Amino acid sequence: MIKEVIVFSRTIADTYHLEKLFPQEETEHMSEKVLGPLTDNCKVALGFLQSNDQEWVGSDLAAASGVKGIHPVMNSLVKRGLVVKGTATRDFTSKAGVTMPKDYVTYSLTDAGRDYIIE
Repeated sequence: MIKEVIVFSRTIADTYHLEKLFPQEETEHMSEKVLGPLTDNCKVALGFLQSNDQEWVGSDLAAASGVKGIHPVMNSLVKRGLVVKGTATRDFTSKAGVTMPKDYVTYSLTDAGRDYIIE
C-alpha cells in the first residue's frame, strides 16, 4: 500500500478520490501534510468567516477581519476546500467620477469550512 501521496493541486474532487483509495485514518490529516498547517492569518480569516457566515468581497473582508494581503490567505483556504470563490458585480466609481459596474471576487465558507475546528 502507498504510504505517502504528493498532491500539487487539491480540490474537493481530489479529496473524494483520495478517500476512496485510502482508509479514513490515512486521509484524516492529509490536507495538512500536503499543504502544511494553517498560518495565523488563515486562522484569523477563517475564524472571522465562521463568525460572519456570508459572501464577502476581498477588500471588505480584509477591512473587517484586519488581515492584510487577504487574497493569498483566501487562496490558501480555497485550496484546502474550506472556502469557495465566487463573483459579484458592484457599482464602481472611478477617480474621474464615472460610475460603472465592476466584477469582484467573493469568498464564502464551504461546509468543511463551517465545520473546521481552529486550533
